[in-house]
Amino acid sequence: MSDRGKQFAVAPRFLTQAQFVQLYGGVYEHTPSIALNTFRQGLDAAQDAVDGLAEALARTADAMKEEQWRDLINAHPDLAGKAAVAGELTEHSTSEQASAGIDRCSPEEFAQFQKFNDRYKAKFGFTFIMAVKGSNRHQILASFAERLKNDASAEFGRACSEIHKIARLRLEAIASSRMASHPFGEWIDLAQPRLGTSVEFATDDFFADKRRLIDPADPVFIPDRYDDNGKWMDGWESRRKRTPGHDFCIVKLGVPGLIKGLEIDTSHFTGNYPPDASVDGCISGDANPGDDAGWQEILPTVPLRGDSRHFHPIDSDKEFTHLRLNIYPDGGVARLRVYGEIQPDWSNVAADDAIDLLALENGGKALMCNDEHFGTMHNLNAPGRGVNMADGWETARRRVPGNDWVILALGHPGTVDSVVIDTAHFKGNYPDRVSLRAALLDATSPPNLAGDSLAWPELL
Repeated sequence: MSDRGKQFAVAPRFLTQAQFVQLYGGVYEHTPSIALNTFRQGLDAAQDAVDGLAEALARTADAMKEEQWRDLINAHPDLAGKAAVAGELTEHSTSEQASAGIDRCSPEEFAQFQKFNDRYKAKFGFTFIMAVKGSNRHQILASFAERLKNDASAEFGRACSEIHKIARLRLEAIASSRMASHPFGEWIDLAQPRLGTSVEFATDDFFADKRRLIDPADPVFIPDRYDDNGKWMDGWESRRKRTPGHDFCIVKLGVPGLIKGLEIDTSHFTGNYPPDASVDGCISGDANPGDDAGWQEILPTVPLRGDSRHFHPIDSDKEFTHLRLNIYPDGGVARLRVYGEIQPDWSNVAADDAIDLLALENGGKALMCNDEHFGTMHNLNAPGRGVNMADGWETARRRVPGNDWVILALGHPGTVDSVVIDTAHFKGNYPDRVSLRAALLDATSPPNLAGDSLAWPELL
């Protein structure tokens, strides 16, 4: 399959509305309503590929009125404009302008861009739009000069066409991004041992210890490592089954929670992975609940591939304390990740109690950030101090104006008396300065949370 038609790692039609809008709401600049309306119109298998999703989003955009299109055009920043200099562009726009070398303009070139921007807006009444990927700043300046010769109608149509091109390029970038290959990035892994999660039981773990199933580290393969039972594998692996039935293991969550997604990872298991799997959940006070614990199926039987990561959204509003991973009939699974939301019990907390409102175990969570190249934002409120430099939030080195940011939600509204900002293990790469803004919002986050947060009152 060509890059232009490639499949998304996780089919957009399997995302929730909130996940879909978070992932694709910025494809059309500052206009998440296009993604929202596209989702509401319904998605099918055609939108699992970049081609199909680009066409669906474009149809929604083309149905807008002319004044809405003008708003969309003017939502785009000027090329090499004041917003770019101040570092106030969206992540998409910042990357696109940097790819064309606009961030490396000389003072004379910046002045020339400003002159063209002013002339263009004076003539047409809207922002100059160009899909700049693959062009350099000299070609862009030449296009400015050429398009200033057009009439208003032709230039309006050209701007709309360029916006569709930009949207398509952004979809291609998302398709190969970490977020697209990890659709549950907004949720925490409830199965991590630091929360107290444990694998309590397995019908058989002859070849590989069941406890490795929830190891927070990525699975590895060591070619020449063997133990007394054969080839050492990084995961849970049962022996070949010679009797009727199937193998399963039971995972006790350290903190009960709502489950939003599951990842069944068979990395490095090739001829020894289970062909199928399913997952059940229950609520129980026992470490190892029996068959009478009221198990409910939360993931029906699904096929597995060897050496692959399988992501499955879970549509349930029920809280669980235990999960049962069933494999059919036997084999090995490298990791089970359980993405969801902690639901703490606040009934026994007094109003004047001093507690960590951001703590993971108290329902605090990271919502979004501009970059997490070296370390996930979800490490920021994990229990305890960081164990090493990888156990924190670290961005790639910034080569354009601006600053890095992360937005976090407290587990419960409260008054902030003190804040701890811990740079343990960060030495040559710790941030020089930090500031905090805060706001009291309702449970439904606004669609432009990142933009709105710039106007929140300063806390620190």
